[in-house]
Amino acid sequence: MTSNPTDTLTTNATGAFTGSAVVDGTPDYEALASEVVLLMAQMRPPHRPPHAEASNGNDNSCDDFPPPEPPVIPPDLMEIGRGSVGVLGALSHLGGQATPGKLGQITGLSKGRVSNIIRALEEKGYVEKRPSPTDSRSVTVELSTKGHEVTDRHTNAMRAHVTSMLRQLGPRDAEDGVRVMRHLAQILKEKCSDRP
Repeated sequence: MTSNPTDTLTTNATGAFTGSAVVDGTPDYEALASEVVLLMAQMRPPHRPPHAEASNGNDNSCDDFPPPEPPVIPPDLMEIGRGSVGVLGALSHLGGQATPGKLGQITGLSKGRVSNIIRALEEKGYVEKRPSPTDSRSVTVELSTKGHEVTDRHTNAMRAHVTSMLRQLGPRDAEDGVRVMRHLAQILKEKCSDRP
């Protein structure tokens, strides 16, 4: 059977791809990937100079979409360096407590790096270490009150950020977008299930 494209990637006046290449009912995944990369670049709003006037709540203004970025990461947390925010986020995702091994598994950081980050986070009051109730050789890392405050603030800001974007899509596209992300997450989970 001869390959016959039923649709091809074209560009509109702004240079964005429209349509998708389909050959014999099979999508051209490379063409779709190129479109995704281009669209991701276009989703960054243009920089607005500090002296420019705000939009005063106009829903059609780029100033209001996407909403402001999450709160600034505290300077003492930034001092710890690479991986510190990821470890705190992983702890929050795991309900506020986890073993160092679990944190390493989720963040992809080495055992030594996780250990150094935990020590620094503990010194700065973001986490507390407690002996494991089930293994005397292990410890459990828990978010402190300060750690909960930081992670809660960022989680709430990110939720508001994403909620605003989903609302702009409308109910059907919002649900479809989340469904696709959920499917991708499941694929990654299955493909990487053999990793320690």
